[in-house]
Amino acid sequence: MKDKIVAKINSREWKFHELLKLKEVANLVAEEIYQESNTTEQLQLVWEMKINGEAFGALFKNAVMQALNSKIMTAFQEKFESATVNFEGNPMPEPMPIPPPPTDNLEDLMQGKDVIEEPSLEEKDGKVGTRAGNVKVKRL
Repeated sequence: MKDKIVAKINSREWKFHELLKLKEVANLVAEEIYQESNTTEQLQLVWEMKINGEAFGALFKNAVMQALNSKIMTAFQEKFESATVNFEGNPMPEPMPIPPPPTDNLEDLMQGKDVIEEPSLEEKDGKVGTRAGNVKVKRL
């Protein structure tokens, strides 16, 4: 930006009486440079400028984030307003039945009296008897 300012000052011949009103001349040159510069150059110029003790860049970011959050929340709200829920496509699975408690005497179970001394894995009608009950088997 400094190069633009120097180039703008050097581009004209200044009369001494014009320079006596330096504040007006500075405003005139500033307006011309403002019109000729892009937004990025303008932001770079003021990014570190303090406003109420806080850098303009921080204030700018906060303002942009606030505006973005507002627009995002509005977009989500619009989506929610038109959203539908379909319960027919996904039926609730039926709960698994809880097995009944053992009817045998718990003391006998704890002592292992329900265990067959010599387990037999004989197949009978496609089932094998186990401690937990009959298990279906399929021969390959």
